[in-house]
Amino acid sequence: MFRSVIAVIAGIVVLAASSFAIEVLVAPWKGGVASGANVWGGETAYTLLCVVLGGYVTSRIARRAPLAHAGVMGALELLFTIGAMVQLDQTGRFTEWLPAILLTIPASLAGGMLRGRQAAHAETAAAIR
Repeated sequence: MFRSVIAVIAGIVVLAASSFAIEVLVAPWKGGVASGANVWGGETAYTLLCVVLGGYVTSRIARRAPLAHAGVMGALELLFTIGAMVQLDQTGRFTEWLPAILLTIPASLAGGMLRGRQAAHAETAAAIR
């Protein structure tokens, strides 16, 4: 149980840290543009990639049911996303948040599946040797 909690927390931390790091790197190129389809699409894309990374890390740490752990991490991130939307009073811009809301759990599961494929390849390689 302790390892499960650590796995989910680590996935959220990696997701947040990577997302903030990308935000710091791209901020100078935004050039004061607060919104727009390109900025919004780019932010959604890198956020979802960070969710995939978080799901991967969660699955890597969790020993049992790694895909389920990635799903829990995604569900928790979904709650954080909805909470941020409400806290920032962005409910009027719901359509901009919709892709992230709809794709958070599938993205975290994709990270878990990537880890599962990697582990399967490692087992196959070990069996061949």
